[in-house]
Formats: sequence, structure tokens, C-alpha cells
Amino acid sequence: MSLRDDLLGVVDGGRLLADTLGLRQRTVATCLTVWSGNVAGRGTATHTITPITPTPKVREPPGRLVAEAGGKFVEGDLQITKISATLSDDDLTGGTLATGSEWAILVDGFPYRVVGAPTRKNFAAELLVRRMTGRAVIVAP
Repeated sequence: MSLRDDLLGVVDGGRLLADTLGLRQRTVATCLTVWSGNVAGRGTATHTITPITPTPKVREPPGRLVAEAGGKFVEGDLQITKISATLSDDDLTGGTLATGSEWAILVDGFPYRVVGAPTRKNFAAELLVRRMTGRAVIVAP
């Protein structure tokens, strides 16, 4: 194990403290939806919702980043930062999905689609997400 791996628990502990203090106001979870009709949107949906803990930071992309990106962002996109580095890219993007399955990131119950690959930094991952149109709010059981 490296020093970085040893410190991941300490960093996540600090993020849990931010949760405890109420600094992370938005809920973030992953949602795998499997449709009984083997096509997304057809049949009955079964949702598997997994909260992302410690709760990451959610914000609109900074204006400077939007200006530098040259069309990468759409109004309403969100940037999710300070995601625990213990989560894999497949944990965040759903990996390879079976036919009739959909993957979403839920922010306060609203479904968002991951845009691009997660960005990795020393102790965290970041995601850019875009609101899924035509989808209802999904409430965790």
C-alpha cells in the first residue's frame, strides 16, 4: 500500500464530517434501472439506488471553465466533485450495461447522465453530469 492509499480513509473521514455539519445539502446516488420490456422505457422499471457516501460536492461548473471549454457544457449541467477515490469508474458510470438497462446519477432525486469519463485527482474523482430529459424524479425507497 502507498501513503496515498493509507490516507484515503482520513480524507473520506473529513468528508463525512462535512456531511455531519450539514455542509453538503444535496443528495447524490447512483441508479440502475432495469426495464421488464428489455428496452429502456418499455415495461416496468425496477430501480436499484445506491447513495454515494461521503456525500460529494455538487455545483454548477464555474463560468471560467465553461468559457474555456468551448461548447462542452449545456445550461443545467452540474459538476460533482470530492467523490471518494475508493469508488471505481464503473461504480460511477455503470460500466457495461445489459440490454434494457439505464444508468443515472441522481441529484436530489433528479436523474442525470454522466458526460465523458470521470476525472481523477489525488484523493477524489469528479463527474460532469447532464439532466436527463423526459424522466421523472426517482425517489429512494
